[in-house]
Amino acid sequence: MRTLLLLSLLALPLTAQDADVWADKKLDDVEAGLTKTVNADHFSVETLGEFGNHNVLMVYREASGPSETHAEWTDFYVVQSGSATLMVGGKLTGSRQDSPGEMRGTGLEGGKSIEIQTGDVVNIPPGTAHQVVVAEGKPVTYLIVKVKKAD
Repeated sequence: MRTLLLLSLLALPLTAQDADVWADKKLDDVEAGLTKTVNADHFSVETLGEFGNHNVLMVYREASGPSETHAEWTDFYVVQSGSATLMVGGKLTGSRQDSPGEMRGTGLEGGKSIEIQTGDVVNIPPGTAHQVVVAEGKPVTYLIVKVKKAD
């Protein structure tokens, strides 16, 4: 229900000329495709749309991702299926600059753990360290709406 609400708020092409729609069937098909294109880092991602100050992606993870911070971007997650532990706050360990304003690391020091599952919605502000930790054999799929910080 929350996913449907989010998607309706994002505006969908079935109802307006300048809108994009990702119906449940389309999202299910994207997720099914992602499960077949997992890379060596045990995840796959598909960009659903790029809209200037925000982007929409779907991510499928079979293993934990890197820790990261984004100087200019909010990450807004909507968990589509599965569950994971979201680590937030603290400091990146083993960090390196991936691109301007984008830091990646091997873990977090001093963050807090939040269990997330299907239907959960999470807002991660710019500059907040975070990491999706996936239990072995328990994949998770989530939408990310990345919103650029206003100047």
